[in-house]
Amino acid sequence: MIVLRHERDEFVALVPRGSDSWADWLQNFYVWPHKKFAGVGRFHRGYGKKIAKHLPELEKLVDPRKRLTLAGHSAGGGEAVNFAAVTQYLDLIDQTVTFGTPKTVARIYNPSHEQWLRSVTTHYLNPFDMVTQVPFGMARIGKEVVKGIRKSSGSEHPLPVYAEFFADV
Repeated sequence: MIVLRHERDEFVALVPRGSDSWADWLQNFYVWPHKKFAGVGRFHRGYGKKIAKHLPELEKLVDPRKRLTLAGHSAGGGEAVNFAAVTQYLDLIDQTVTFGTPKTVARIYNPSHEQWLRSVTTHYLNPFDMVTQVPFGMARIGKEVVKGIRKSSGSEHPLPVYAEFFADV
């Protein structure tokens, strides 16, 4: 489930993997009914099921003595944001960064919890990437950095396309 767990002196980065099978990919379309997490909110059903399944595994990878960065592309980004929203380790999370992630949140119940999630989350989005436009009826919580990147052939969704956000850095 995790592609990368990178640990440094004072922080840990967790990067959930995106969709890797047809069954996993199809679960991305399983939107209604929403998956509810007690006291937190309602989430895209497919991503909610993924995070419910992987939450114990992810929390085992957290070191409560270190700051936490979450990141992911596509489905991995959706899972990273949902983990940030529902984990018991909110006070450790410095940032959540996604690339080309779909919308995964239906509602966060607590306005201060939603404001916190917005403050630590940045989504890098290509408006030509159809994955970032769906599913309807869901939201992406956090800052959005948009850059239109058009490919003459192939898809605008693969992670190397999103590397172009940082080409001049």
